[in-house]
Amino acid sequence: MIKNYLSGICSEREREIVEIWYDGLEKSSGSEHLNLDEAEMNLLGKRIFENVIKVKKLNWFNKNIQSIRIAASILIFISIGILSYYSIHGNDLNMKVTDHALRSRIVLTDGSVVVLNSSSELKYPKSFDGNKREVFLKGEAFFEITKNKDKPFIVHTEDLDIEVLGTSFNVDARSQKDSIIISVKEGKVAVVDKKSKNNNNTNKQILLPNDQLVYNKTQDNSYKKQFSKIVWHEDKLKFNNQTLLSISKSFEEWYNVKFEFINPQLKQCVYTANIESNVTIFKALDLLSSAQKFDYEIKDGKIKISGKSCND
Repeated sequence: MIKNYLSGICSEREREIVEIWYDGLEKSSGSEHLNLDEAEMNLLGKRIFENVIKVKKLNWFNKNIQSIRIAASILIFISIGILSYYSIHGNDLNMKVTDHALRSRIVLTDGSVVVLNSSSELKYPKSFDGNKREVFLKGEAFFEITKNKDKPFIVHTEDLDIEVLGTSFNVDARSQKDSIIISVKEGKVAVVDKKSKNNNNTNKQILLPNDQLVYNKTQDNSYKKQFSKIVWHEDKLKFNNQTLLSISKSFEEWYNVKFEFINPQLKQCVYTANIESNVTIFKALDLLSSAQKFDYEIKDGKIKISGKSCND
């Protein structure tokens, strides 16, 4: 049995017997009863030591297998997260931030154009590598996307992802507002709720031209409606026999301000005007007021319109 042990051909049971016997032999110093020379005795001790170490390692592994599995799972999860992060962020991102009442026009490397509204932020890569074109928006922007059926364009906001192949659309995702509003001018847009995406229950909505999706961030629900046009991103505001109320709505979108009419009758006054995009809100109001007199002041964060009715 000892010869088989030394040769490595003994059974598991024979191995246990030899190791138990050898342990007792060491304690009693009875090696003179063995028919083994000194070299074989040393080899026996070495082989038993190696096998005992292997068994101890195996026992430790079996006892800690659950912990090892958990640690391995965590490591895999972290690795996937790191790979995902660098797949999006590995390519250095440019960042454009606009101040209040200012806008910015950005031409991306694929030829797409983004008009960033005031008090907004856009992060975008220096080049679109991989199989997606991804940007990150805080605030409001109008997009004119170059068509590329093999590389979809994705706008990431805090709550929604907007995916297109080539189209023009507007995204208003200002953090201070309760809703995110997506308006499609041309083409087709797919909108995905990130919460449902994280729960493996993708809630994708398709928007067509003149469709507008209003997503309530607090209630986590949305609805679609039709809209007429998007004006704030254009180079010029054109008004032809429009009421001051209608013009004020365009100004609210264009300059990111709020209006309040102290004299409600002024809402129905009619104006015709062409206003350049680089004109301030104050010069625009002065231009209108020069045609039909009204007064305005900024108070409590609003532009308050007052004065006599245009019919007086």
